[in-house]
Amino acid sequence: MPCPHHTLSTTSTPPHLSRHAKAEFAAAGLTDLPATLADSDLYTHTYIYEGNSQVLDHRLISRALVTAGYAFDVAHTNSEFTTRPTDHVPQIARLTIP
Repeated sequence: MPCPHHTLSTTSTPPHLSRHAKAEFAAAGLTDLPATLADSDLYTHTYIYEGNSQVLDHRLISRALVTAGYAFDVAHTNSEFTTRPTDHVPQIARLTIP
């Protein structure tokens, strides 16, 4: 079991591993912050590769941090432009550390 105040950041996961990884993270009590965003924000932080849409970056937090309180959003810096320096969208997480 991870430390109750631990956060984990990962990079892109291949689609065939993504579903399995999400189940393992959930079973370990971790919440994937991008998954908490409203559907209307999905276009701002997903990447389409070979017809598969996926989140490029994940921010995973423990149950203790979810309970203590958090705020999460993405900075809409890349989605409005055809040329951009990266496929990654900046993420902002504010955590209450108990």
